[in-house]
Amino acid sequence: GDIRAIFNINRNGDVKIVTASSEQLFKRIGEVEEGRLDNGDRYKIMKTIDEDGVNVKIQLFMSSDMKLIYPDGSLIQFSSSMSIKN
Repeated sequence: GDIRAIFNINRNGDVKIVTASSEQLFKRIGEVEEGRLDNGDRYKIMKTIDEDGVNVKIQLFMSSDMKLIYPDGSLIQFSSSMSIKN
């Protein structure tokens, strides 16, 4: 199914991820930082807390790919076919 990430949904710059059956809010707790991978791909990354109190980093690539990076090293990656809105 479709997954949408909606950035800056409020004054704090929080992120909401919406699927057909759920919505999850990620509260921004740090500044947005920019970076570049060794292969030259540029990205932005920010620290958030999800609804369960887990610290999650959200990494958004200029290609519109996105990763959710969890403290234990696990991650969820979304392809650029997703709809990204600012």
